[in-house]
Amino acid sequence: MNGVGILIHGLHLQAKGWEQIVWGNPPHKLGSLPKAVEVMLSFGLDQVRHVVFGTGASEKRGIKEAEYTRLELVKALEYLQKYPEIFMGPVRRTKLEGLIRKSTLELEAQNTHQEIANAAQHFAQHGCSLIVQVPTCASHAPRCVKTFSQVKASGGIPEGQLWTVAPPDTTFADSTIDDVAIVEPPHRGDDPMLDAHVQGHEVVARLLKLPVLARKRFLLNVHQLLVDEYEI
Repeated sequence: MNGVGILIHGLHLQAKGWEQIVWGNPPHKLGSLPKAVEVMLSFGLDQVRHVVFGTGASEKRGIKEAEYTRLELVKALEYLQKYPEIFMGPVRRTKLEGLIRKSTLELEAQNTHQEIANAAQHFAQHGCSLIVQVPTCASHAPRCVKTFSQVKASGGIPEGQLWTVAPPDTTFADSTIDDVAIVEPPHRGDDPMLDAHVQGHEVVARLLKLPVLARKRFLLNVHQLLVDEYEI
């Protein structure tokens, strides 16, 4: 292994509950920033070759998302001591701060797809062969897995890079992990939906292409149908 790379996915700075999502709730509910540090410490800071913060999709007080996130982490390293999973003496803390300050701010990316594709090139330049994605929260993790596979399928991941995901414990504001719905194409031999003329995953994919107002109206109509006709 030539080195570990850590991709800390950026959370839109106007996201509801930003601080709670990225920091979590001590002592054991790790947000994306403490989770990223936990991952780095678990591999050993000497094994971490490079860190990438994303993205450039939002800004606050004139500071882009990636830079703002890195500043928040450096400014609040002491807060990490609230998590028993993260123990740092003076030497480890100095090494960690050095890694963070030398990190790449991926400001060109505007979404998760671009974030992964661009980060992969940064990691290649720094000789990283094992890459750990740290999603913004657990709710974001399934999309990170799918998007990585899409980037790889299109040839966007350099040969020799092995990627994995370390989900934080937090979720998007006012939701739980149970609110994340995953609609797979039917594939089991005993699935009665195999021969359905309309598939759920196809409908969901098309729904997301609708303009916002049409999407809201569609969802309201489907909700009412489920309540009135199917009592769900």
